[in-house]
Amino acid sequence: FSAPMRINPGTSHPKQRGVFASDMFGVLGDRTSRQGWLVGFLSQEQHFGSIEVDFRSPGFSLWANGDSTQLDPGDSMETDWACIQFVEIDSPDPLGPYLHAVALQAGIDEQRFHDPIPTGWCSWYYFYNRVKEQDIRENLEAVRLLREQIPLSFIQIDDGFEARVGDWLDFSPDFPDGVSPLAQEIISAGFTPGLWLAPFIVDRRSKLAKEHPDWLLRGRFNLPVNAGFLWNHFATALDLTIPEALDYACQVIQAAV
Repeated sequence: FSAPMRINPGTSHPKQRGVFASDMFGVLGDRTSRQGWLVGFLSQEQHFGSIEVDFRSPGFSLWANGDSTQLDPGDSMETDWACIQFVEIDSPDPLGPYLHAVALQAGIDEQRFHDPIPTGWCSWYYFYNRVKEQDIRENLEAVRLLREQIPLSFIQIDDGFEARVGDWLDFSPDFPDGVSPLAQEIISAGFTPGLWLAPFIVDRRSKLAKEHPDWLLRGRFNLPVNAGFLWNHFATALDLTIPEALDYACQVIQAAV
């Protein structure tokens, strides 16, 4: 039931024995010779790229998902760069050349590879979406007191602060003052505040869905699409080809920042 949220519709998800698929890139290796191929794309900026290997009739497929986009006469579409790399499976850094090429394509400076990995506390993994304002404050204080033993940099407020998924600018009764005061408290304690968002998903019971049904993404029979069984309800999604819906998603991100 949650598959529409997790699985790209254009990606192969084979269930037959001996058939495997992957997103963006994959490694096909021989356990005896310890040799392999890495096949994939350097980025996912233009399309979701997919790879499928079928050991029943050895060979692989590599494609960019065009999402059924119609190209009118004279129009064109580019894919991300595809690549194939030979892999020494027992090498200390077998995927190094590929990851280096991905970094160059993404414009990531070499120094970034040596930057410390950010760490933090996130409310989701204990409170799920039943978190309250006081829970954030109590855990912020605990993290502050344990800073020498557990050096964290982020404090993230996860799902539960909003009135409903989709109503990102309205707050739950458990966050009567919203999240801005908490962000200031987190900064004052010496941490960086974080906020979870899912700005394209919409709870069918949300105020947004009721007030702007024309903003919802629609599929067959002009019905709102199924974005998966989330939070014990079937969710739908924003149609970002509608300028007002895209403006709202941008407003949500700008408000959070």
